[in-house]
Amino acid sequence: PVSEMRERLEETVHSLKLEKLLNRSLFALSGGEKQKIACASADAIHPDIFVLDEPSSNLDIATIEDLIGVIRHWQSEKKTVIVAEHRLYYLVPYADRILYMKHGSIVQEFTGAEFQKLPPDKLQGMGLRALDPFHLPPEAAPKPAAPQLHIKGFQFSYEKHGPLNVDIPDLTLPQGEIIGIIGNNGAGKSTLMNVLSGQYPYGSYTGTVTYEGEECKFKNLNDSEAKGIVIIHQELALIPLLSIGENMFLGNEIKNKSGSIDWDRTYSEAEKHMAQVGLHESAQTLIKDIGTGKQQLVEIAKAFSKKVKLLILDEPTSSLNDEDAKMLLDLLMEFKKNGLTSIIITHKLNEIIYCADRCTIIRDGTTIETLTKGVDDLSEDRIIKGMVGRSMDDRYPTRKHNVSKEVMLEVKDWTVHHPLYPEKIVDNKINCKVHRGEVVGFSGLQGAGRTEFAMSVFGKSYGSNISGELYIKGEKVNLKNPHDAIRHGLAYVTEDRKTNGLILGESIRFNTTLARLSKVCEKGIINTDMEVHMADEMTKEMGTKTPSN
Repeated sequence: PVSEMRERLEETVHSLKLEKLLNRSLFALSGGEKQKIACASADAIHPDIFVLDEPSSNLDIATIEDLIGVIRHWQSEKKTVIVAEHRLYYLVPYADRILYMKHGSIVQEFTGAEFQKLPPDKLQGMGLRALDPFHLPPEAAPKPAAPQLHIKGFQFSYEKHGPLNVDIPDLTLPQGEIIGIIGNNGAGKSTLMNVLSGQYPYGSYTGTVTYEGEECKFKNLNDSEAKGIVIIHQELALIPLLSIGENMFLGNEIKNKSGSIDWDRTYSEAEKHMAQVGLHESAQTLIKDIGTGKQQLVEIAKAFSKKVKLLILDEPTSSLNDEDAKMLLDLLMEFKKNGLTSIIITHKLNEIIYCADRCTIIRDGTTIETLTKGVDDLSEDRIIKGMVGRSMDDRYPTRKHNVSKEVMLEVKDWTVHHPLYPEKIVDNKINCKVHRGEVVGFSGLQGAGRTEFAMSVFGKSYGSNISGELYIKGEKVNLKNPHDAIRHGLAYVTEDRKTNGLILGESIRFNTTLARLSKVCEKGIINTDMEVHMADEMTKEMGTKTPSN
């Protein structure tokens, strides 16, 4: 019934604080707001079983807290939740059980409390790194350096989308340091960096941006790069079917006297800059043939080809494993010795503590404070306090379990083969039971088979030659596609929300109701009023920040 649906939506929207997101394009939202919309879309179909794939990916602590609150709300309603997650410490606050996977199989099972108490040698025996792989003793405060960049009276308003403002009264970035910019999703970090790099041109904001003693009036990206300011976005700007050398000088080609591209110089120059970043590959290697960590190095080498003096990195380690992430941060620390200034935007607090000389915290569009290593308390707890406006004395509070004996979902001998290489087994004879009201976390290293298992259960969205048995509420089912999964009460929140979870060119209203149009249709025609009301309620419950509806 519509009245029942609306009541449900009011709860969801209020819980996730999504009041302001109704008709706003998803392109304008932060990653955290997109994740909330994805959860709202899943909740809107009123499932019995939620499957969340890497829900904490690229989210700040405050947004993760909101999502944990939603998961606990689902628990209180005796909903069943399955979470595939590689950031182990985010499973502890809410998981009733943690199933550790390795090479496509479940090898160990823990309660959340048991997992939290595992000693370091036990973690190493499981092939896991410590929860904080970047820990270093505190360093001395950096020597005072001349200001390279000074921002004063900066204001930016998304007038087309409503009253969402970024207001930075005063910010100074010294030369030859690594500066961490941190804040909640939607705090204004990326907006500020887009202004510095010329993507938001002079005139779209008020205030002054002074770089090396000159006021910046950049009209585009080329203007900022000519001054030595280079930005590397989270989504790498590389063309897979072009070589490393071609990507490095794309739009800035090296030409001979006749005006043709000088390929010999192109590749030799490319390999010179690759050597600077420790990338030992042929410049003629195609981008598609190297891993994500090496692609990140190509982007940095590309910045050196533009004679970079101020390097801005937006979530540089989001798709890297711990080893590659540490190698990248160590590289930036080496460059610092040669006078390179770096700005890092990241949600990973341990990385800021590891490599940054200063950390500037932005909240709700304005700078809160700047913490200096060796002078201020540059710890996770202190940074979190600045981000959320309060201390988090108990990050893992005691909670009541609300798990019933009823088995909601059970898999027996679940085996999944690779979709392109059928001879390769991705998940091998997985057996597990998930009870009503229980949250179960699937953990493991990259490639362990967590995401593949989650997708294969959700209507065989991944894999080939899938075998085994699936039971929902004790009844054996054969879910041939996602539509079958939804009809049987399953909802899936994908790891890659930009590509697979949301249609970015459409509004939040459209995306929220897309998974279950029958809820907003009358006689096969979408009722716009019902759709708006449903999206409005979900927005309120998810607590998503947005400039307008």
